[in-house]
Amino acid sequence: DGGAGGRRGDGRAAADGGHSDGPAGGPDGHSEGDASAGGPTEPPRNDGGARASIIPRPPRLATLSSLRSILDRGQTRADLYGIVLGFSSPSRTNSGQHKMSIVLVDETLPLPSTDGGGDVESVTLVFFSRHPSGLPKVRSAGDVVYLERIRVQEFAGNVQLAAYSNSRPVVAVARPSAAAPGGWDVSA
Repeated sequence: DGGAGGRRGDGRAAADGGHSDGPAGGPDGHSEGDASAGGPTEPPRNDGGARASIIPRPPRLATLSSLRSILDRGQTRADLYGIVLGFSSPSRTNSGQHKMSIVLVDETLPLPSTDGGGDVESVTLVFFSRHPSGLPKVRSAGDVVYLERIRVQEFAGNVQLAAYSNSRPVVAVARPSAAAPGGWDVSA
């Protein structure tokens, strides 16, 4: 089972959590549609008979590489997801808030050159909460963080994401499931 729900070849969610009994789609075995319409959601079967998953980015979600243009347009909020590259342990600020920093990447940020030079481009999310239980449940690099109504701001010349518990951002953290191979564990 795909865990996070699957898509049928016709683009609708399959009732059984991601598998459909029909053909995979068009004559080439791919689902119908193109990247601008969400792209293929179910590639042809691999040699093991299981279906690999492609989860298209919903058009309303911003990318990490688009955050500067979001700020330039005068917007201060965005919905997006990122992959955790690293994070800090929760700490207390001078005002008594609990704080956690999470370094995020996504598929739109350039990778460093292959000659070994340069750093990975990333965006830092700083999360503040009155209670430690309000901080995201990030466990390791590779976790996927989904964010809604997250503040986009500039700090020390860099684009930064910030979340304050009083602004009620939506935050979910997902990681591959150890108990259900191919599935995902999600914490809100």
